[in-house]
Amino acid sequence: IFMDMVSGRDVALALLGVGGAVAVGSLLLRPVSALPTVNFRWTIGAVNGDISWAPTYLENCYTVLKAQLGLDLSQPASWNGIPNPLPVPVTVDPSADCPSSVGGWAGGIPPALGFCSGNWSQGPYTHWILGHELCNLLTAVCVSYDWPPTWWANSSSPFPILSSLEAMRTLGLGVEAAFMESILSTETCYSMFKALLTDFGWPLFQNLFQLLRNDRVNLSTVDSSYTVADYLQRAAGQSLATYFAQCPNIATYPPYP
Repeated sequence: IFMDMVSGRDVALALLGVGGAVAVGSLLLRPVSALPTVNFRWTIGAVNGDISWAPTYLENCYTVLKAQLGLDLSQPASWNGIPNPLPVPVTVDPSADCPSSVGGWAGGIPPALGFCSGNWSQGPYTHWILGHELCNLLTAVCVSYDWPPTWWANSSSPFPILSSLEAMRTLGLGVEAAFMESILSTETCYSMFKALLTDFGWPLFQNLFQLLRNDRVNLSTVDSSYTVADYLQRAAGQSLATYFAQCPNIATYPPYP
């Protein structure tokens, strides 16, 4: 299982800094068991705010992320022992567990998603975290678990941040995405991913994932940082040294070609 959590302290400070853009909800929902949608099966604890929008948003976000990344949960990396996760179990923990924060996780066998928020009213934080963890699930299930933790996802998570924010923009939430980017763009190596997306577009990452799938790479059994940097250059068809220079956590990588 890989964990991708925003600390309660950091997000609480962010919430205090937006002038009430995310209000504290007054609606307490009773636990709902196994609420179904097309691709996800929701189990919702007692939460603050109206969460009824979230299942539809996650489905819409999945449609966008599939197109961005070229990945589909119905095509898992079975050679890495990953089963077809559909419909994906989604667990929403009680808001009392995270009263002033938002966070989530993705992974496990069988694969699943989990979220927690002090308030589930629609807003930039709740929109962002759903797409963020869905991106993590897609790359784990369809390619491999254990992406580079210091510059892809986990202790530093620039790629799922970027993917979720771009999905928000596609779904008409550009103002919210810009607000979240103003907070999260300081994430280590985010500038590198932003530059790669600007210069190469999503096909770069689609090629990366396809090359890793073709070679049946298991990032859990190799140096994931070195391997992903190597395959990124192969996907680009050129040296990415000038981009990697923006990401000090990419310590070593092979020359290209």
